Amino acid sequence: MYVEVLNNINKMWDNVAPALPITFRQPFEATKEAILREIEEVTAKVQAIHGNVDYTAEAKQRQVNATLADYVPRIEAGLEKLTKLTQDLKAQVEKEISPAKPEKVDQGELLNLKSDLRMVLDPLEPRQALSRMAAALEQFLTEDNGLGTWLLGASDWPRLYAESRGLNPEEWELHREKVLAKYATEKQAQARDLLKRLEGASGVAGVIKGLRLYVGARLEALRK
Repeated sequence: MYVEVLNNINKMWDNVAPALPITFRQPFEATKEAILREIEEVTAKVQAIHGNVDYTAEAKQRQVNATLADYVPRIEAGLEKLTKLTQDLKAQVEKEISPAKPEKVDQGELLNLKSDLRMVLDPLEPRQALSRMAAALEQFLTEDNGLGTWLLGASDWPRLYAESRGLNPEEWELHREKVLAKYATEKQAQARDLLKRLEGASGVAGVIKGLRLYVGARLEALRK
């Protein structure tokens, strides 16, 4: 069973790895392989303890507990490293695809823009307001309006507005991403594709989830 699970994890990684930056791929793969080596090492040591006829049952359990106490923190640290590597790259990619905030923001102009938007949005039904806000974002993009593009395309204001209208902010994010993807540059399109590979169930996120379940099952079996 374990072999099949591990084969699936490795297959998933092999499918996604070629599309990942080498600066991410190499440390991720090295950490993943280190975790798997640790699992095999601790398994061999626990099996050797159980096979030692000179140990009483109580002594075996003490030795097993001590061995696991030595290995488990290192294995868990490896899993956390995989998560951090992924989060760091994800943050970098999200920055690349998000509209940049203008270097100088006139607060009065920003307040007026928010006020103008609310005058249009507030009278509408909540979901109609989200659609209208998406149309406004598209207009800002076509007009090269940096402040408006940043406000609706990258700031927290639209999410907060969606919440104030009783909607899940994720509904706005779907609208926003559809518009931003439509007007993405080639570099941004590549970044969006990379983000999907990081977040997807069949991508890096799936590899980490599968590895956590695999490691958890192996360690739990050793505790028995």
